[in-house]
Amino acid sequence: MGTPRILLTNDDGIDAVGFRAMYDALDAFADVTAVAPAEDQSAVGRKLSR
Repeated sequence: MGTPRILLTNDDGIDAVGFRAMYDALDAFADVTAVAPAEDQSAVGRKLSR
């Protein structure tokens, strides 16, 4: 069957502590691709633009 492939995403930014912890845990047994913004983008969809 081979090595699992996992796409790990978030909106808290690439440097979020929990994101790194999850990546490290999954990387022990899977091929992990991490996708996240450079900075925190939480709740950006709720912002009003002018």
